[in-house]
Amino acid sequence: MLIVTELDYKRAFKEVLTILKYIPKEDFDKTLEMNEDNSFNYKIDFSKDFEEQDVSDVAKAILSNFYRDYWATEEERKQILKDEEIERNKDEEEKRKKYNPENIFDNQNKSFNIENENIQTDLIVKKENFFQKIISKIKSIIKR
Repeated sequence: MLIVTELDYKRAFKEVLTILKYIPKEDFDKTLEMNEDNSFNYKIDFSKDFEEQDVSDVAKAILSNFYRDYWATEEERKQILKDEEIERNKDEEEKRKKYNPENIFDNQNKSFNIENENIQTDLIVKKENFFQKIISKIKSIIKR
């Protein structure tokens, strides 16, 4: 799991605000300005597609939440929530298997090599088709 500092959030808010400045006012109901890091400079390169922009994982997560909560249709929102629930259930099942109290002592004699364990430090990124929807929505709004 990624540890995110206050500065990471402030910079992510700056990125999100810069992107949201190109979205019509009626689509932008809430403001993040009070949380942004004003010392962080973020610009959009209009010669690049949205996928090629340098956007942090935290900013992508914030934009994903905006899409899910404010811009998605009711059908899209239901599908997104369903996908998120499936992902949470998979994670919980993996945790149950890994930390099952009945099997805790079965592994007692095994030596563990922490260097060989895969430790995930990124945010969980949803299926590409979900982000493609967000990207398409943002592109269509920016092109207005």
